[in-house]
Amino acid sequence: MVTTRKKRVAMTEKLKKDVFMACVVRVSREILPHGSFKAVGETHKIHPRTVANLWYSTLKQIPGYQPNTPLDPVSLLANVPETAFTTKFENSGRNPKHDRDMLLQEIKNIDPTARRTIRSLAGAVGIPVMTIWRMKQSKKLKVHTMALKPKLNDDHRLNRLFHCIAKIDKNTINSVAEMTFKSMYNEIHIDEKWFFLVRDGLRCIVTQDEPPPKAISVSHKSHITKVMFLSALARPRFNHTTRQEFDGLIGIYPVGEIDMYQDGAKAHLPDDDPLFAAKVTELFGDPTAVKLYTQPAQSPDLNVNDLGFFNSLQSRYYQTAPKDGLELIEMVEETYKNYPAKKLNRIWLTLQSVMNQVINQRGDNDYTIPHMKKKFWNDKTNCHYRWM
Repeated sequence: MVTTRKKRVAMTEKLKKDVFMACVVRVSREILPHGSFKAVGETHKIHPRTVANLWYSTLKQIPGYQPNTPLDPVSLLANVPETAFTTKFENSGRNPKHDRDMLLQEIKNIDPTARRTIRSLAGAVGIPVMTIWRMKQSKKLKVHTMALKPKLNDDHRLNRLFHCIAKIDKNTINSVAEMTFKSMYNEIHIDEKWFFLVRDGLRCIVTQDEPPPKAISVSHKSHITKVMFLSALARPRFNHTTRQEFDGLIGIYPVGEIDMYQDGAKAHLPDDDPLFAAKVTELFGDPTAVKLYTQPAQSPDLNVNDLGFFNSLQSRYYQTAPKDGLELIEMVEETYKNYPAKKLNRIWLTLQSVMNQVINQRGDNDYTIPHMKKKFWNDKTNCHYRWM
C-alpha cells in the first residue's frame, strides 16, 4: 500500500504567533494542561510535536524564564520578544561559494558598458552566469535602462534654468510656505510626433510549427512610409468638486508636408513673428491675446507631449500595429480623443517636478524624475519648488 506524505505547513510569523497565543490561552493553574499541544495542533493543522517545539523555543527566549516554574499568561505575553517569531527564509540553504558583498563591490568597479547582459557581467567578474542570475532574483542587482539625452552646452543650460525659474509663482516667493509653480492653465504645448509604419528588426512570437512571417521589402530604409502628427495639449481644468470642466485636448492633426515646427529648432517661428501677430489680431482683435513662446533648445523634457503623452501613443501603436496610413491616423485620433483628463493632468504635475530638478541641477538634464504618487493628489494641486 502506497501512503502519501502529508504536506508540511510553512511556519510563517503569523502562524507562530497564533500557535503561541493558543497555548498561552490554555494555561490554567500556572501550568499548560496535558493534551494542549494536540488540541492546538488539530486547530492549526500542524503536528503536536511542532507545537511543542515552538512553545519551548519561545519560552527560552523570554528574559528571566526558568524551566519548571509557574506560568503567568500576562507575564508571558508582556515579555515575549518581537524577534521570537521572525522567519528568516533567506538564511536557509547552503552557504554561497562567492561572498555577495565582495561581488557587489567588484561589480561597482566594472564599466557600465560591460554590464549590459547577465552573461557579459558574469564574464567580466569571472563567475558563473547562475550566480549573477541568483543575485538578480534576490534583488541585490537590478536592470537599469540608460536613455539617450540631448547634449547640452552652457547656453542650453542657462536658457533651461531661466525658463524654469520664470514658471515659479511670484506671489509665493516671499510666503512662509514653500514656493509653488504656476498653475499653467493658460499654456498650450505643441509638438510633432513621427510614426513609421514598419521598422527594421521587428520581432514577433511564432509557434513551433509555424513558418516565419514574410519579410517586409522596401526600396531603401530611408523610404519607409512615415506619418507625422502635430499635437496640442493644455492642462485639464477641474472645479472644486474635482469634476472635469475641460479635458485639455486641443487637437491632434496628421501633417503631410511640414512648413512649421514649434519646439525649439531653427525652422520655427520667432516669438515676435508679424504674420502670427496679424492672425491673432484678425481672430481676437488684440495682437497680445495669444503669445508665442519657444521652449529652450535640446529640452524635450519641458514639453508635456514628449514628457509622457507621446509614450502612450507609441505604446498604443505597438498594440494595434496599423497596416497603413489610414489605420494609423484612426488609431492616433481615437487614442487622443479617449485620453483620460486626470492622467493628462498628472503629466503637467510631472512637468513641474522636472522643472524643480532642472533648477536644482543648474539647468542640466542629469537627473531622475522623482516618484510623487500623483494619482493621490488633488486635481488642482501644483508642485512645490524645494531647494536642494
